[in-house]
Amino acid sequence: MGYVVLYYIKACFFEEVFFVCSPERKLHSVAETLRLMKYNSTIFLFLFITIFLFSYPLIAEEFTEDITIYNEAETSEVIQVPEGIEIPDGMVYVPDGYFVMGNDDSLAEEEKPAHQVYVKGFFIDKYEVSNRDYEIFLQETGHPIPKYWYDERFNEPDHPVVGVSWEDAAAYAKWAHKRLPTEAEWEKAARGTEGFIWPWGNDRENIYQTIYLNIHGTADDFEYTSPVDSFFLGRSPYKAFNMAGNVWEWCEDWFGPNYYKKSPEINPLGPKSGTYKVLRGGSWVNKIYNVSTTKRIRNYPDVKLNIYGFRCAKSIP
Repeated sequence: MGYVVLYYIKACFFEEVFFVCSPERKLHSVAETLRLMKYNSTIFLFLFITIFLFSYPLIAEEFTEDITIYNEAETSEVIQVPEGIEIPDGMVYVPDGYFVMGNDDSLAEEEKPAHQVYVKGFFIDKYEVSNRDYEIFLQETGHPIPKYWYDERFNEPDHPVVGVSWEDAAAYAKWAHKRLPTEAEWEKAARGTEGFIWPWGNDRENIYQTIYLNIHGTADDFEYTSPVDSFFLGRSPYKAFNMAGNVWEWCEDWFGPNYYKKSPEINPLGPKSGTYKVLRGGSWVNKIYNVSTTKRIRNYPDVKLNIYGFRCAKSIP
């Protein structure tokens, strides 16, 4: 249909102009020429709009399919759960095995070198700990409330709890009969065994930023935090949500800027001591290049910011 319409445009517009301008034919007056050009321009505009209106649904459908296919291809790793292992409610299973930790292409030296790490199988929370979850902990333990508990920007029940220190996160994890994930566990849960730069894959085009994660700006529909079960397409290979953006997540490890150069190959636990604790994943204030699966930051274990939250892990018996 498109070719027929284009041919018709050519016939109506270009042939008329040729007729007007050809020295082999009798020239029209200037007024007649202008009239013809105006007439044919109107036809051309009408046909262009018609083509666009007919084509748009097909273009939109094809574009949507491309996004869906891309996501499935990148994140549809099939996880086989060994017989006898029961996954706790609200958690996902990450199996034994090696993965690449770190990023040699990063500008941050603390992410280098990329190296093979073996992590024993474990469970990790499918979602970041929400205000609803944390409220139960507060009621049962009398633990001090978080710094931003009454701030309407951050206290929706299904949004991640923020304003919690590493100490608060560790206390919650102990109460829940869990623990904080090690840095190696967190990274494997986020990037899988194929070395993804972001949980969904390696594509950072702007179109994916609005449907895969909550970061700086409001293009993703959230000015601050988003619900912990949002951004289905941005799940990690093990189906954990929001491991890029939303809130930085406390890990168990002390931070060592050069730890990767000397860390053990099997189940690394971080330095034995230190000043700062590790946070991973990026938050709602960061740009896309600061929320990669390998990005590392640190802070004092008693610091409470509205960009800090956490999720828990659990060892397999």
